Amino acid sequence: MSLEQTILTKREELHAHPIHQQMVNGQISKEMYLRYLREIKFIHDYIDHKAEQKDFMDINREISLHVDILELVNDLYPLEVITSNIGEDYAIMNMFQPLDKAKAHGYVHYREYLETSDMLKGVVPGKGRIYTFQDKVACLQYLENNKPGDEWIDECIKAYDIRINILKELEKVL
Repeated sequence: MSLEQTILTKREELHAHPIHQQMVNGQISKEMYLRYLREIKFIHDYIDHKAEQKDFMDINREISLHVDILELVNDLYPLEVITSNIGEDYAIMNMFQPLDKAKAHGYVHYREYLETSDMLKGVVPGKGRIYTFQDKVACLQYLENNKPGDEWIDECIKAYDIRINILKELEKVL
């Protein structure tokens, strides 16, 4: 299977998940969305610092993610938000891997944000800054020009699987 076919298959699996559907339909609670953001924070601790995409500032989501988290924490205060550590474990596991591996993960995660940004930015709790891009077309072009080769399909699958596993863990909280 090619990289594009693999990504399409994993993307369909991710988008079919009930938690993702709640986000798309604007039905996810503030608490659940905050839990989601806290999990993916660790993905960005990894890819926004290690992957080559870090030099293309419009694609970097880390600052927007932190502002979204702080906004929701402030809104929900004093509610205690517990995470499952899936994202943190992922970041730690991958931190010492080769740069090409980070590039494959960055490609998948950033592409997912770019391709779902219009659908999610107006319906998730808060301002959805993580889904706002100054020049989405330039970001997509950048990713296309820096796409990992087919030899990194397994890493692209792992990148989607972490997002799917986060949704599965969040589903247990419901």
